[in-house]
Amino acid sequence: MAQWIDAQVFALRFLQSMHSAPLDAVAVWLSQLGNYSTYIWIIAFVLWMWGPEAALSASVAALAGSLVADALKGWSNVARPIGRDGVRSLYTSSAGGTSFPSGHSLVAAAVFGTVADHVGRRVSAGRGNNDDGRGRGGTEKPRAGAGQPGVQPGVRRGVQPGLRARRGAVMWLLLALPLLIGWSRLYLGVHWPTDVMAGWIIGWTLSLLAAARVWRAAAPWALFCAVLWAAPLPVYTRPTALFVAALWAVWPFTQALERIGGRDALPRMVRLAI
Repeated sequence: MAQWIDAQVFALRFLQSMHSAPLDAVAVWLSQLGNYSTYIWIIAFVLWMWGPEAALSASVAALAGSLVADALKGWSNVARPIGRDGVRSLYTSSAGGTSFPSGHSLVAAAVFGTVADHVGRRVSAGRGNNDDGRGRGGTEKPRAGAGQPGVQPGVRRGVQPGLRARRGAVMWLLLALPLLIGWSRLYLGVHWPTDVMAGWIIGWTLSLLAAARVWRAAAPWALFCAVLWAAPLPVYTRPTALFVAALWAVWPFTQALERIGGRDALPRMVRLAI
């Protein structure tokens, strides 16, 4: 065990050997992005960009991740590397409780992995306008022809060049964010490497479950359960829980709108070409 700890201390020292003031600032910012209290704004942004279903999946991932992380921390009772010889620790105010696993890495992998899956589905399905000019169901959009004055034959309407590439770039950025947040926790000296790796594995596993939408069956009971569950939570977690409760409460309404008028019946915000 002592040799294993020494190996992790060596890894932290090596990672921190390249420290600088700009890197310190970047690492602190990334850790702040991974704070539990930040996800209420991240989920609100997901709701604005991609609609209620993506926001609900991300919310489920955030809450499940925070619960799993807190439960494992209470069970493992692993001390943090703060105070170890040769390990410099910054932003220690974000390092409450025990070390294993990294809650920042776990919840980030769960949430951003879930949203990346949603964006990836849009890339694969080509929903809405896409680069190859195909609409839903793979049918090709009609070309403008001789019967349409003022439009050259063979030119497709409504196609935004590079849209699929932009969505793909957003997907890979979302997948990279948990890696960067995990790196920040190591660089700041507040977690062991095993904490971060375990957080990534567990978080991405939760993202697969959330992306599979296994939470849909619980929608009728979700509002009641979420309110009860939020009551004893720490203050920084309650807003996210109540936000999930509100989303779940309107979920049956949005589903009814989709059945009546399709997805176009739902209110649509500006998607920023995503």
